[in-house]
Amino acid sequence: MTSTPKLNPPRPGCKLDRLRTKLVKGATLKKLAFDLHWQPHTTRAAITRLRLRGYDIQKEKSARGAAIYKLRSPGAV
Repeated sequence: MTSTPKLNPPRPGCKLDRLRTKLVKGATLKKLAFDLHWQPHTTRAAITRLRLRGYDIQKEKSARGAAIYKLRSPGAV
């Protein structure tokens, strides 16, 4: 029996919650880091923390070749 992982949502208004909100529409790492006032390595680590909490975050390539991070199951947030 396979069960879907239970989401462990961040506290409302905290930094991880702000990141989760931005990932619903999708954004590049550079844009996320700028909007959240974080370094790129901190932003990548926070994305990993959301993945460990059960969120499905995909990385796609834009037409220009930049990586775009997007939350795949926004209805489950």
